[in-house]
Amino acid sequence: MVLVNSMKTVFMMHKTKDVYKPFGDIYHFDRGPNRRSDVVNTKVSIQRNVWSFVVEAVLEYCRITFDLFSDSRPISVISVDSEEKILSLWYEEDQSLEAVWKAFSTEGDSVASVDLDYPGMPGLYSCKNVLHMPTPYQTQWPDTGNVGCVLIIGSDMRAKLSNWLPILTEQLQNPPQETGYLPIDSTEWIFIDLDLSSSTDENVAENELFSTEKHTMLYQRVPVKNNRSVLRALMRLAERNLGMASTLVQEIPMKEETNADAVSTMYGVELLHESKAHDFLQHLGLAERLYLRQEADKTMFQEPSSGFSKTLGIKWISPRPVDNLLIRYSVGAFRVTMAAVNTRSSVCLSQFVLGGRCVVLAHNLYRGSTSPEGPQTSADVFLLLCHGSVMYLHVLASPAPLSHPPILPALPVRQLEIPETDFRVIDFVKNFLLPARLAPASANSAYSITPKIRALQLVERGTRYWPLRNDATLIGGNELATPLFEHMTKDFFEVAESAACEKAVDSILATIKSHPVPKETGSSHLLCSQPVAMAVELEFLLSQYADISEDHSQLMATFKKKAEVVVFANKRLSKLIPKAKNLLINGHPIAGSPLSRLSEVKHQLRDKSGGMSKPGAATSLPDNETVFGNGTALNIVFAPCPMEIFMQQLTGASKRSIPSRAEFEGVLAGGNLKGPLRLYAGLTGGEDEN
Repeated sequence: MVLVNSMKTVFMMHKTKDVYKPFGDIYHFDRGPNRRSDVVNTKVSIQRNVWSFVVEAVLEYCRITFDLFSDSRPISVISVDSEEKILSLWYEEDQSLEAVWKAFSTEGDSVASVDLDYPGMPGLYSCKNVLHMPTPYQTQWPDTGNVGCVLIIGSDMRAKLSNWLPILTEQLQNPPQETGYLPIDSTEWIFIDLDLSSSTDENVAENELFSTEKHTMLYQRVPVKNNRSVLRALMRLAERNLGMASTLVQEIPMKEETNADAVSTMYGVELLHESKAHDFLQHLGLAERLYLRQEADKTMFQEPSSGFSKTLGIKWISPRPVDNLLIRYSVGAFRVTMAAVNTRSSVCLSQFVLGGRCVVLAHNLYRGSTSPEGPQTSADVFLLLCHGSVMYLHVLASPAPLSHPPILPALPVRQLEIPETDFRVIDFVKNFLLPARLAPASANSAYSITPKIRALQLVERGTRYWPLRNDATLIGGNELATPLFEHMTKDFFEVAESAACEKAVDSILATIKSHPVPKETGSSHLLCSQPVAMAVELEFLLSQYADISEDHSQLMATFKKKAEVVVFANKRLSKLIPKAKNLLINGHPIAGSPLSRLSEVKHQLRDKSGGMSKPGAATSLPDNETVFGNGTALNIVFAPCPMEIFMQQLTGASKRSIPSRAEFEGVLAGGNLKGPLRLYAGLTGGEDEN
C-alpha cells in the first residue's frame, strides 16, 4: 500500500550507538593565526558522524515538502535516545525549515543512545500520540481521514522487529487517550535500517513485513557507503511518498561570474515537482523517450544529483517576445523547487524567473516514429514562471494534436467557398481564450466547487451564444456591443462594468432609433430590417445570461423598459421584437435580409420552443438542410439529439479512428453545466499581459 496522498509524516529517529561513529570524508582545515610563537600552526582534521548525515537528509526531505506543499503535508520530528523528545508538531509555526533546524539544534552535543533491548519499540508512545493529534486542517474539517506515514530511522533494527510488530499492531487498535484527538484510520510504517557493515552491496532493499487492511509495515536496509547514502535513501522515499518527479533543464547558457567576456557555458538545473506534471507527456508517448539513460546501458535510467530514481531531460529555449502568450495552452500548473538550492546555476535560474520572466522548455523528439521524414523540430512542453513569489511549472498542450485549431474552414464541402476571414477567430481569442486563462488554485482555500469545475463553468457561459461567422451576427463585430461580450460571462458586475453594459445597451438602442425607415412597404420588410434584427439579437444575448446573477437580470429588465419607449417606423420596438422572432423561427424571413442572417439565434430559439418536433414544422428546418423523401415513400423525422449520442455516432462514422484525450473531454462536458460560479478574478487582459 503506497500512501501517495498521506496527510501526515512523522520522522522517528533512533539515536543508537552507531550513529555517533565518525564516517565519510575527512575535512582538513588550517588553524587561524595565533600570537603565541610557541604554538605550532598545525592543521585540523574533522570527520562527520552518521547522525549529521541523518539530520541533513531529514532536513532536505522537509525542505522539499515545505517548498511544494506548504503546510498541507505537515511533518513532525521525534528524537529517541535515553528519552523520547518531540522536536516539532503539526502547529503552523513548526512547518518551516527554520523551525525544524532550530529543533535539531536543541539536541546539542548529547551522546546518549537508545536502548533497543527495551521491551517494546522505543518512541512508540510519543509517535502514536502525535498521530492521534489533529492538524489545524483536521481541526477545521473534522471529517477528514486521519492518515499518516511514519519513517523510523536507526540501526540494528532487523533483529528487534519480531518483538516490535505485535506490540505496534496492538497499540494501533487502541483509541486515543486525549479528548479531541482522532482515531488512526490508516498508516504506513517504514523501518529504515542503516547498515554500517563492510558489505559492498549499495542497493536499498525493501521488504514488506506485515500488512493489514488499514496498516502496512515495510523494512528498508540502507547500506551506508558514502556521504550521500542516507540522503539518497530519503530522497527515494520522498519521490515515492509525496508523488514526486524530477525534470532536468539542460543547455542553459551562462557566463562565468569572474569573466564577463568569457564564452557562455551550458549548465543544467534540476527541478523537483509533483509527478503529475509528466502525466501529459506520458499520454503523448513522449516521457519514456525523454527520461535520461545511462551511457553504458540505455535500459537503465540515469540517476540525477537529487537522488531520485530518474529525471526527464528538457531543453532551455532562449526567451522570445511571444513566450508570455503560451500560458493560454496551459493544462496544468505545479509548484517547483530546485534540487540544489545553493549552486550558482540554480540561483541564477531562480532569480531570472522570480524577476518576472518566463522560461519555455522544449524537446527535440517527434510525436510519431523515431525516424520520421523531414527535418527535426522542437515542441514547447513546459512553461516555467512565477505567480507571486512561487515558481510554477505549467504543462503546455502545444505538443498535442488538437492543441491548435484545424485548418479553417472545417465545414462540409458544399460550404468551402466561405473565406476563412468570415470566421470570428480574432474575437474568439480576445473574448474567450484570453479571459479563460487560469492561475493555480491555492491549496489552503476551501472551495465549494473545485477549480476544474469552475473552469468548465466558464466554458459553458462563454459558449451560450457564440456565432461562428461574422455574417451570422449583427452586433458581434459592433464596437458598441464590445462591453456586453466582455462582461456578460462574469459572475457579477462591478459598478464600472454594470455602467459599461448599460451604456452599450443605450448606444445600440440609440442607433436603432436613428436608423432610416426601410422604403419597402409591408410588415415582413419592417421585421427583416437591420434595426429590428439588431434588437432581436440584443434581446436574445441578454436573455442568455439573465440567470447568472441579479446584475444580469436587472440589465435584461432595463432593456425591456427602454424598448417600450423606443419607436421605430411608428411602432414600439417591444412589439416588433416578438413578431420578428416568430417570423425567424416559424416563418420565412426575406432571403439575404439582416434577420435571415441570425442563424444561431434561430437555431437556439427553435430548439427551446420545440419547433423541430412539431407537426408540419418543415419550414423551420435549417436553411442548408435538404428535405429527403419528397415524393417517395421515404419518411425522415428530425428530432433533437443529445451531445453524447451525437459524438458517439460521429466517432463511429469517421473513416479514421482518433483516440480520445482526457484533456479535451472536459471542454465538451462544459456544455452540461448550469448556474453561476466564480472563477478567478483579475485575469483577463490583452496580448501583452504575462
